Amino acid sequence: MKSLANARHIAHLFDVRTPILNEKDTKMTTKTIVLLFPAMLAGITSATGMSDPPPRAAADTAGPIQQHRVLATLWMKHAAEVRALQYQAFNLARMRLDQELAKPRTGKKPAVIVDVDETVLDTSAFQAALAAGNQEFPAGWRKWISSAQATAVPGSLAFLQHAADSGVAVFYVTNRREPMKDGTLRNLAALGFPSAKEAHILCKTKTSDKAPRREAVARSHRILLLIGDNLNDFDAAFLGKNTAERAAAVDRRREAFGSRFIILPNAMYGHWESAFYGYDWSLTPAQRSVIRLRLLRGSATGE
Repeated sequence: MKSLANARHIAHLFDVRTPILNEKDTKMTTKTIVLLFPAMLAGITSATGMSDPPPRAAADTAGPIQQHRVLATLWMKHAAEVRALQYQAFNLARMRLDQELAKPRTGKKPAVIVDVDETVLDTSAFQAALAAGNQEFPAGWRKWISSAQATAVPGSLAFLQHAADSGVAVFYVTNRREPMKDGTLRNLAALGFPSAKEAHILCKTKTSDKAPRREAVARSHRILLLIGDNLNDFDAAFLGKNTAERAAAVDRRREAFGSRFIILPNAMYGHWESAFYGYDWSLTPAQRSVIRLRLLRGSATGE
């Protein structure tokens, strides 16, 4: 009966409705709770006064802080479906670019703006190292960028080479910070990306809002496409909004997606997650885990 009581206590802590009917269901239900909510174990030990379990090697498991990222990172790093979506995005981008270039235009030179991380450079190896080491971003980020070891997102290099060959200027607008520019440029150049030079990469300085940098490009170029993995790569209307507001903003701009906006998959991180926490990253890992669990059960308002 002790295991049944423990299972009920775990469910009560997080207000989880579980079908614990009797003793014979306990083994299965207890396992289900633990498998469904590994990210909550840190909060459980704190709330119940249980001592911490013995430390385990990072190679064996990602601890409570990063457990919620493991499946997302595996999906991004290994799933063939992700490659298919990436190729699909850049195939569509090429079709849309060629359609725009076929229109008679005069005036400003055409340009495309692309994000960097998870748009043209694949950083899933770094994200995997964070999860395996049970560390949180930005631990090791600057050093990893300096190593210039990111690989190209499938389809990105061929598309941007096609754009450059078609007389289209390529600009990289990234929220990597200015001191990270050198490593980023070296990485892009080593992979053969066009326009891997100082004037064509606009890093974050004071704000993560990319609108001013897009506007700077628009003063001298006609922007045909915006390509990224985060809604903020397309429009400032998404910046700082909660989950419901972001969804509504997408609905209002639905005609732009697949036309002027090309979005790529990224389940590892992004403002979609920040919105869950009200953009408050001072919350502890345990507090964030509670929020994620609540969102699984209810409406994703992001509040």
